[in-house]
Amino acid sequence: MCNVRNRLLPSILFTLALLGAGCQEDLTLAGTEVYMCQDRGGVCSERVLSLANSAGGAMWVAMFSFTHEDIAQALAAAAGRGVDVAVILETRQDNPVVATLQAGGVRVRQDGNGSSMHHKFAVVDGEMVATGSYNWTSNGDYHNDENLVVLHSEAVASDFAAEFIRIWDLGTTP
Repeated sequence: MCNVRNRLLPSILFTLALLGAGCQEDLTLAGTEVYMCQDRGGVCSERVLSLANSAGGAMWVAMFSFTHEDIAQALAAAAGRGVDVAVILETRQDNPVVATLQAGGVRVRQDGNGSSMHHKFAVVDGEMVATGSYNWTSNGDYHNDENLVVLHSEAVASDFAAEFIRIWDLGTTP
């Protein structure tokens, strides 16, 4: 019984912390930020906007559904500041922000894997990753039950960057 309790306790505490995050302030634990998008509409896009606005070296994005024009404009502005911004999108999704991204100097590709590219992540400056169920859409911000987790870890960022490169290499120009 003691082994079961020792294994379950961290999971139970994490679950309770997540449940409490939607009722109070967003959760931050040891370099991890957790946001519940629908609880405070706009909080997820605000965090993504702040990441784009603060990126200094690179911001690589893999996004299943991307229709949020403000985020597209922030990525284009980052590219205009000299940040290496690259976005790969799901081929079978309508992503109307492509024109904004390309006009702003953002490199854009569509996935080429033959199945769904269902990722939702951004690697920022090789130091952090924004990931979760959050699609970069207004519905994701205000209507859907979605989450955004920002992980401050170079090791995690390296793993996500490797995945980004893998799917980028399979991608095609829209």
